[in-house]
Amino acid sequence: MKFRQYLIQIIATVAMGIIMLNTVGCADNPTRKYSPENYSYTDEQLGVYHSMEKKKSVTNEYDGYLKDLSTLPISFSYDGKDYKGFDSSFKEISRQTVAEAKKVSTKIILEKKNLEVTLDMAVYPDYCAYEWTVYFTNKGNKAIGPISEVKAANIIFSGEKPVVKGNTGDYGKLPNSEKETSRYSPYTIDLSYENIFEQIQPSGRSSEYCFPYYNLEYGDGGCFIAIGWVGSWFARFENVDFDNNINFTGGQTHLNTTLNPGETIRTPLMAFVFYEGRDENRAMNLWRHWFIDCNVPTVDGELIKPITSATSATYINLAQTKENNEVMFLNKYLNNGVPLDSWWLDAGWYYKSGTSPVSEWLEVGNWKVDTNRFPTEFKAISDITESNNMDFMVWFEPEIVRITNEFLDEDGLKPEWLLGADGTWRLADLGNPNVVDWIYERVAAVIEKSGATIYRQDYGHGNPLSHWLANDTEGRLGITENKYVQGYLELWDRLLERFPHMFIDTCASGGGRLDLETLRRSVPLHKTDYNYGDVDMKQSMHQALFQWIPYFGTVNTLGQQDFTSYFLRSSYCAFVADGHDVRNKNFDWSALKASFEEVKSINSYYYSDYYPLTEWNYDLTKWKGWEFVNPETQSGFIQLFCPPDCVDLTYSVKMFGLDANSQYQLIDADGKLSGIATGKQLMEEGYTITVSESRTAILMTFEKIK
Repeated sequence: MKFRQYLIQIIATVAMGIIMLNTVGCADNPTRKYSPENYSYTDEQLGVYHSMEKKKSVTNEYDGYLKDLSTLPISFSYDGKDYKGFDSSFKEISRQTVAEAKKVSTKIILEKKNLEVTLDMAVYPDYCAYEWTVYFTNKGNKAIGPISEVKAANIIFSGEKPVVKGNTGDYGKLPNSEKETSRYSPYTIDLSYENIFEQIQPSGRSSEYCFPYYNLEYGDGGCFIAIGWVGSWFARFENVDFDNNINFTGGQTHLNTTLNPGETIRTPLMAFVFYEGRDENRAMNLWRHWFIDCNVPTVDGELIKPITSATSATYINLAQTKENNEVMFLNKYLNNGVPLDSWWLDAGWYYKSGTSPVSEWLEVGNWKVDTNRFPTEFKAISDITESNNMDFMVWFEPEIVRITNEFLDEDGLKPEWLLGADGTWRLADLGNPNVVDWIYERVAAVIEKSGATIYRQDYGHGNPLSHWLANDTEGRLGITENKYVQGYLELWDRLLERFPHMFIDTCASGGGRLDLETLRRSVPLHKTDYNYGDVDMKQSMHQALFQWIPYFGTVNTLGQQDFTSYFLRSSYCAFVADGHDVRNKNFDWSALKASFEEVKSINSYYYSDYYPLTEWNYDLTKWKGWEFVNPETQSGFIQLFCPPDCVDLTYSVKMFGLDANSQYQLIDADGKLSGIATGKQLMEEGYTITVSESRTAILMTFEKIK
């Protein structure tokens, strides 16, 4: 009888395991592996989407890695032996799979004597995407290793005519060129002629000098590749023997280290989004769908909303800004009817040391509010923003110390916690748990008292890599950086957990940190420190960056008092901050109010499909423009710019993503170019636009006539 009851109990347990396996959000039975027939797919029919055949092909490939970990395309050397994937010498200890609405995640723990390996893997069935991160931990009581030659991805893509397409990031030079160009310039590398293309991030700020995202076209399709690493990374594409077999490798640039007892290192997050066909517009929108649906942070379960904002940072000495001034400036916008969604308080609000004021905003390190200048510790500002249903953003730079040891407060960062020589710009070592705890508590205290709902973390050190490498000891190359990156991510995760209604703005001298791990936790509201008044470069930046990152921000001025539509419309994106000097008697409140009302009428489309309407250029003689269209509502908008030196005042624009058999109403924001045309006419013949003069900006909305 006992045996029978035991047997019944076993059957019930197995049945429950099967139920859990197929329940969204529930844990997998560790003894059973997820297989393609368990994945759920959406049979999409509207707009841009992957074919069902491609979806199943990608999940099948991913599932093959899960079934045989020796095929997982990573490689490394451990204790003098080279590995490709994880062979049978790595014993599987546990495996757990969790199915969510958009992805299926699997966590696998392997063991090889005192080395524990954790694989965090995920597949996105509807998005033809998968990813992984690998962690190595010393579970013993003495040092092990070394671990070196770690290629977080070591994978072959096979197909004819291989081409790599990328972006310069927040840097104004193309690969292998010294010629100045726009920030975020696109480039193309033909691997049929250059069999090797390699980039190494040289500074430790992940998206300056090069951009950790690539579009590899090959054969009859391609793959987007993202490297989620906050520090220095490498990416290498090699057309092996010019045989159209592209070997891609990528990972942390410097890593050759032993592991002390209890220590963990990790690889960069490696993500891959596959697609069919070589239509770049279609491919980019498939990438955007995955980025938006599966990566952009949410607040209260919703994507971060597009925002209009304003700041005094462009016209006030930051070391002299005061609470009553901020309140006065903010009220000027509200009293003039400007529809603001947030107020942005920038640097300079802190004491230098004790209760001594800063002489310039750069004197950072203690992070205590200067209550002489901000007696309510920002509450007077946040009371106004809260009563007007606005966000309040406060600037921090907690990793950087620019004061000498004598000015470090007694309850502040300790000199031994800092990387770099006293008297220089130093880093608070986030690889030290005590530092993470200190920054977390200090920042959280300010946020709680201030009522801030947007936390801006800046990172103005131009070469953190030099400090990381200088702190490494013999046989421990890359350990400082690796642990620093882990501490950085932990800090943000803890802040987001404590403040679930807040979101983070990543700012590293502008766009220095736009890697995937960072952008899963934040959005870049200040994508560059380059002159925001150069609106022609801004247009070029936006045209290129929209293809990669759906949510980013800009300031509409840097000292200019320009209220023309050409100037203001050049700043339209998901976050637009006004920086005009409100003390100026010639401030054109009606123009700014109209501009912000205009951008708020279209900014929901930044999460829709995107199409460049002109070839990308950074040229004052050539038109620039783009289109956003919601495939469900068949509505959207186009922007076109006829720049200052353009002599051709007529442009015929061919649109995308429309229903050829339907009619569309086009409405010019300036009331001059409106009209009606069929989708077929707009996509094949084009819509002719003529302006009366150069330096003209066109904004036109459109919708399907029902």
